[in-house]
Amino acid sequence: MDGDASGAGGRVRLQTRRESLIQDRFPDRVAAAEQLAVGLALEGELLVGRRMT
Repeated sequence: MDGDASGAGGRVRLQTRRESLIQDRFPDRVAAAEQLAVGLALEGELLVGRRMT
């Protein structure tokens, strides 16, 4: 997943490798990214799992 702080339609955009937008699934990540500098682009991976009880 890539993060791009200059996305259309909002300040933060999260997208998959296939360019599907998924920021609505990770509002906590979007909120954190909104604290970063305008125009900053991040590239990386996010691993998502289920909490085992």
